[in-house]
Amino acid sequence: MEPILQERVNIVRQYEVHCYSVCYYLLQDEKLAVMAAQEVVARLLQDERICEGSDSGIRLYIKKESMKQSLRVIYSEE
Repeated sequence: MEPILQERVNIVRQYEVHCYSVCYYLLQDEKLAVMAAQEVVARLLQDERICEGSDSGIRLYIKKESMKQSLRVIYSEE
């Protein structure tokens, strides 16, 4: 695995639970939260910005992405 991708994987792993927690809080459904979090994680692994910034900045970015994906799930379920 290339070093840059490995760095992203390591960073995303640190925040997986945070991502899932945000999705679950909004969706209140384990299956939907897992699906939403998996989509967010997949996108984060492709996003170079995940390697930049402080812990609080990364957490905020992941929270925003998790919220956006959760809303997509909500509106696709209607």
